[in-house]
Amino acid sequence: MIKKIRLDAAAIPEQLKERPQWVNWKKELRNGKETKVPYQSNGQKARPNDLDTWADFGTCLTAFENGADFDGIGFVFNHDFDGIDCDDCVDLVTGEITDPMVARFVRRCNSYAEYSQSGRGLHIFIKGCIPGSRRRKGNVEIYDSDRFFCVTGKQFPGTPHTINTNQDALDELYAEVFGKEVTNSKDKSKIVNENPDKILDAFLPVLCRFGLYIGLIFR
Repeated sequence: MIKKIRLDAAAIPEQLKERPQWVNWKKELRNGKETKVPYQSNGQKARPNDLDTWADFGTCLTAFENGADFDGIGFVFNHDFDGIDCDDCVDLVTGEITDPMVARFVRRCNSYAEYSQSGRGLHIFIKGCIPGSRRRKGNVEIYDSDRFFCVTGKQFPGTPHTINTNQDALDELYAEVFGKEVTNSKDKSKIVNENPDKILDAFLPVLCRFGLYIGLIFR
């Protein structure tokens, strides 16, 4: 039976451990709802959009294991990896995925995935460019910056132990969750008139790929 997940630090991919993008976290009540709040190892609040409040993996792990008042450790995304958060999709008894769409995501991404801290969800880690500006719909969220994931190290069976690049899978996932981008000019004009912010969706994939290309040239 899958219950509350205990941290398995040794099983966390080295690709995450080697980056100084870690925080501790606590469960706290906000407006009557339990939420996971990021903290620095010194007990002060951390912020997912402030790298000065992050630390290396060892610092956060030590603070958690040495009895500090933390519930776990978390990884902050900083335009290096993408995190896909799928809620309420795992059977607590069998540990199997109950949502066919999420099962397809896991197979198609072919990248490291782990059980969430509650045991009822999954986190998929992948490399690529999110092809649009939308980030949440239904039980699926996807982020590449300004957010952190509570990391468990409880790997989902059958997934790789590495975080892999798979832009095609990311494009397909985004289209299935949020819908495909409109391609003909008439429909694009309608979307822009209704919500100008959505025009970014058409350009983000191109800009993101261009940025990656330039980075490869000058690294």
